[in-house]
Amino acid sequence: MSAVLTYAHKNQVEPFLEPALGIARALLQRAAEVLERDNGAGGALAQSAFAAVAPLLTCTNTFLLCAALGRHECVGPNVPVLAAEALRLLCSLLPHETSSRLFSDEEELLREDGGEGTSDQGSSALARAVAAIGTDAALSRNEPGFGDCGAVQATGGFGLGGGGGGVQNETTVAFAWSSGGGGAGSGNGAVSPRRGFVSAQRTALEVIAACARSANTALCETKRFAELEQTLRRLAQREPNVSIAHAAVAAADGIKGTAPGYRSGGY
Repeated sequence: MSAVLTYAHKNQVEPFLEPALGIARALLQRAAEVLERDNGAGGALAQSAFAAVAPLLTCTNTFLLCAALGRHECVGPNVPVLAAEALRLLCSLLPHETSSRLFSDEEELLREDGGEGTSDQGSSALARAVAAIGTDAALSRNEPGFGDCGAVQATGGFGLGGGGGGVQNETTVAFAWSSGGGGAGSGNGAVSPRRGFVSAQRTALEVIAACARSANTALCETKRFAELEQTLRRLAQREPNVSIAHAAVAAADGIKGTAPGYRSGGY
């Protein structure tokens, strides 16, 4: 499953991407249900559930990047919503491991530039995902923004649990807006499937915040993390959608609170 998902994303094979994300999300949801029934007892079923989903840690960055996809890359919100929900569940089940994976690109780039955090070797998956989130990013792709979409729940309560305005089966999410909303570019944002993109982006930002808080060790004090925090602050200040803006603040605060340089006066 991990190999299929990585291949589908890297090669932009959308017909494979949505089913693969749906299966990954279903596996993670079932593991979460098993662990809830186990209630911390550490039983055999719980251990089996952890073992079943651990390989999906290799897809952490793929989940994040897919959660930030816009209408230009996919025809509707199914792919980003499924990806964001898979990422949320993975972080909930394996917070420290997910955090390590999420920040691993930044740490690798740090090693490449000798610890200065100023390399031009390229952007991490985390930085690319953050850059793709929000109204300004959507407009740069010639897509509608999100200012008229209103407040939107994160994916845990949006279109995946039967009460969020969508209907779904084990492998897909079919948004069925009953209030007359049009397509992904509908001008009426309050009933548009564009709310699915907002939900996915809010969730992705909230996972970044949670992973920063769950980091086993403080994030290295580098220019890269300073720039990431500043990018998140700018997103929060400029974003007209309240759900994305608030989640961006939480993500920036998570980075700020985890990097030791911020605690002692900032960068």
